Amino acid sequence: MSSAPQSPTSEPFPPVECAFVEVAVNSGQPALHPFTYARPEGMEVRLGQAVFVPFGSRLLQGIVLGETDTPPEQEARPVEAIADPQPVLDGPHRDLARWLGVQYLAPLWDCVTTCLPSGYGQRSVTAVSPVDVPLLLPSDPGDQRVLQYLAENGQTALDALREALGLVPMDQLQRLQESGHLTVAQGLARPAGRPRMERRVALAAEPEFARRHASELVERTPRSVAARVLGRLAEVQDTTLTEIRELGAQRRHLDELAAGGWLREYEERVERDPIAERPAEALPPATRTEAQAEVAEAITASPGEYLLHG
Repeated sequence: MSSAPQSPTSEPFPPVECAFVEVAVNSGQPALHPFTYARPEGMEVRLGQAVFVPFGSRLLQGIVLGETDTPPEQEARPVEAIADPQPVLDGPHRDLARWLGVQYLAPLWDCVTTCLPSGYGQRSVTAVSPVDVPLLLPSDPGDQRVLQYLAENGQTALDALREALGLVPMDQLQRLQESGHLTVAQGLARPAGRPRMERRVALAAEPEFARRHASELVERTPRSVAARVLGRLAEVQDTTLTEIRELGAQRRHLDELAAGGWLREYEERVERDPIAERPAEALPPATRTEAQAEVAEAITASPGEYLLHG
């Protein structure tokens, strides 16, 4: 049995640099391998990102698992669009999905869905996107309302479109799609849960300059909040917004220091690892039974070919 994949600790969603991408497509067919698509020039795609790709006469959603510069035997169709700007499948999970497919001869998409974030891929959604909304709208009132709504709101789910406009028949959308005004694609609903983000504050100047400026602030205002903030950042260079607020900092203090080039605020994704709180216990080495020990000694004493039972 092959071993499970071991992924290096590197960028989880690296940008695609090759001319082609390998995509696991949610086609409803038991495909064992990804499909190869051309990456359109100028399109920024990352590994692990959800994309829309043509599949027969349909436009379906898939996940980018890999990249290659080797063209397929048949002409590769281009990726149609990015389905979600936030990648959803990091390196270890991409490797795991591929390994599961090979190890158990399982459909690749089924392996991918087991690795997706909770709620992702469990409910399909029909997305309607504007392509070329003409300045002079069609004479049909129904077409006018659909195109006007898409021009104002951009890509939207079909359910939301019907909720806003009432009855919107699928044949009407297909006719507008054939006219080049919009696209209708089957995709996956985005997960309800999103990554947890943490607000942080980082020093934007040299620590020595920050300490000097903090001293000047204290001379002018002994209980200066800005001085406390700079003093703390001079020590740690980077900390959470929560810790800075515990120093008494309010929004105006942070805005003034940011405008002066002393600090910057940013968001960072919080990686949660529930297994880290439950470290694995090392098991004692396995010992042979008496019968196994006798067999092992016999084979070691006289190497050769043996047929073992049990």
